[in-house]
Amino acid sequence: MYIYSEKDLKKVLQFSVLAFLSICIFFSPVIFKYGTTFLQSYGDSKVSLGSILSLSTLYVYGALGILAIILGLIIQFFRGGYQKVKNLSKNHFAIFSILMIVSNLIFFIRYPLEAGYLIPSVPFVLILLQYILNEKLMKSILFILLLSPFLIHVNTKKIRITGGVFVNENYEDQQLKYCNELVREIKIHSGNQPAIFHVGNYSEQVSLIGNFHKNSNIKIVKYLSPKDREDIINKKYLLYYSNTENGKTENSKTHILDQYGTFLYEDFELIR
Repeated sequence: MYIYSEKDLKKVLQFSVLAFLSICIFFSPVIFKYGTTFLQSYGDSKVSLGSILSLSTLYVYGALGILAIILGLIIQFFRGGYQKVKNLSKNHFAIFSILMIVSNLIFFIRYPLEAGYLIPSVPFVLILLQYILNEKLMKSILFILLLSPFLIHVNTKKIRITGGVFVNENYEDQQLKYCNELVREIKIHSGNQPAIFHVGNYSEQVSLIGNFHKNSNIKIVKYLSPKDREDIINKKYLLYYSNTENGKTENSKTHILDQYGTFLYEDFELIR
């Protein structure tokens, strides 16, 4: 960045501040709702490079989309594209776009939970492509990107003719079914005594589906607050838990699930 700005420190600071403010604006809905705790990761401690590449390409742009982008760049490379790439260093908005993409990618690599976290970088990727590709290639790629969500979905297990839109609908149906099963189990186990149900990332969905937010004797939580732990230890609340990554992470630190909890349900397993 410092070199690209011709060693102009003022420009570097301007771009850095603007990039930081833009990140805050893009993530403001999440920050307002969850605070800075949305940066916590309860996923796998180890994520393979292949998974990161797959999530950041195929799951964002689709199989057809990423193929179109790669082919477009290859074609443009043989038509003077290299010079256009070199000229990006003189384009301030292109540098800003690169900063936004890199900052978004850093968040994703640190917390690789799902590809949706990379959506804020998509407009900036398209801006860079517009600077590199000629108009005809760019129009073709945009058209294919428009079709990509509806055609061809690729994952490690299979290739489907239907695109990500339809596949994601199936995934959502599986998640909804799981939440309904979890609600049923909670209703079975909830009695007259107040109880806390530790269900991980599905706490909000389960609470809404089961209308548990209207029941003062039932608390549906993603993780236990210090007050929750105190109430459980003092036996003011019973503790039930599903076998989620959130629970495993929390239990490894406090062992409260092992000591005071009753197993409720298995964690959600997506059938791809």
